[in-house]
Amino acid sequence: MKGRQLHLFGGDNNKKMAHKRQSIILPLDTLILISIVIILLLTLAFSLGVEKGRKIAYATIGKDVKAKTHKKDNLQSELDAIISSVPDEILEQVATQAPQKTVTVVKAVNNVATSNSKKYSIQVASYVKEKPAYAEAKRLKAKGYPVIVSKKGKYMVIYVGNFADKKKARNSMQSLKKRFKDCILRTL
Repeated sequence: MKGRQLHLFGGDNNKKMAHKRQSIILPLDTLILISIVIILLLTLAFSLGVEKGRKIAYATIGKDVKAKTHKKDNLQSELDAIISSVPDEILEQVATQAPQKTVTVVKAVNNVATSNSKKYSIQVASYVKEKPAYAEAKRLKAKGYPVIVSKKGKYMVIYVGNFADKKKARNSMQSLKKRFKDCILRTL
């Protein structure tokens, strides 16, 4: 009887029992709780990584914008230095001897200045198929709107106008919203 009782409590020196693996037995609620904690920790680590990546990306974009602004300021200061270094008499001679050339140069400078400014367009619709997109573009052209149809990925996107002023673009967008409810103002 003594041997049986020891066998029930693992006290006998049986070789079969000696070779069995030790296992950890966890209640189901503890296992679920541990799983939830691990999932929360992984989610937290992921979100912190995304936030850190976003900060790095914004820092990189900020450096690019600052570099472009600095380059533009340097070009403007160089141009100002060149113009200020030319004596006034020479500038007057050039203006009197070749007024058409001066006007042409001024127009070219104005074109460069306006090309650097933002242009606005209104996205009125996008279609998966080309045929309905071009049909809608034709209707808009018939109403007098300047229309651009552009392929973006698998979509054909219809843009209206090429506005230099944001207020004019918004005013035109209000009239287009009667026909197209989801108009979007885009910069070109």
